[in-house]
Amino acid sequence: GTLVSVQLIVTQGATKWEHLMINGTHYLVVASLLNKFGHVSNSELFAWNGTQFTSAQRLLTTGARGWKAFDIAGSHYLVVASRRNVTSYHVNSEVFKWNGTHFVSFQSISTLGATDWEYFTVQGEHYIVVANHFDGNSHQIDSEVFKWDGSQFVSFQLIPTNGANDWEHFEIDGTHYLALANFQTKLTHQLSSEVFKWDGTQLTSIQLIPTVGAATWTHFVMDAIHYLVVASHQNDANTYNLNSTVFTWNGACFV
Repeated sequence: GTLVSVQLIVTQGATKWEHLMINGTHYLVVASLLNKFGHVSNSELFAWNGTQFTSAQRLLTTGARGWKAFDIAGSHYLVVASRRNVTSYHVNSEVFKWNGTHFVSFQSISTLGATDWEYFTVQGEHYIVVANHFDGNSHQIDSEVFKWDGSQFVSFQLIPTNGANDWEHFEIDGTHYLALANFQTKLTHQLSSEVFKWDGTQLTSIQLIPTVGAATWTHFVMDAIHYLVVASHQNDANTYNLNSTVFTWNGACFV
């Protein structure tokens, strides 16, 4: 079979979609970054009505770069990565909570040019980690892990990153890992991205992987073998025709 177009949805500067399901209903939420007037202030949630997706809610966002959906104790949440507003990369990213009929603002988290959130659980504890990309002056800034304390997310761990663009969580033999895509420093797109392992108390770096303008990582399993593939966006010569690389797990590291 082949994929065929089933619906056109009007969006503004869309950067990412996220799917979620609530009480049997499928939803899609789009991150809207820009329109011709600047960084837009609304993203949109769409609900499946049985035949198509229809607008269900506009969500107040600032230069949205991505969404992550997750559940905690039966409650549904969305967190947006806020890239910037008109004047600054120092903008809050917002956690929204489903109140039974729609999403409401739940918690504001200070972020720096945020591009991505990842959610993961370890031994019943809930965590979200933000990719802080740029603070207006430097790409060499900390990204941050937050832990759920029972009522909100609190800062848990700072991780030095270089133009962080994406986090990817995965498990191998019961051990939790996170792959970080480092996109750039002020001087170069040729730098190392990084793999972190949960050591029982926090994330610890276990491997540096040379990458060029790493935009995202995707983990997958095929024939019981674990793989990571990186999306290489651009190099220092602003060339976009690049090799993106697939890595395989050899039992200790990716090669």
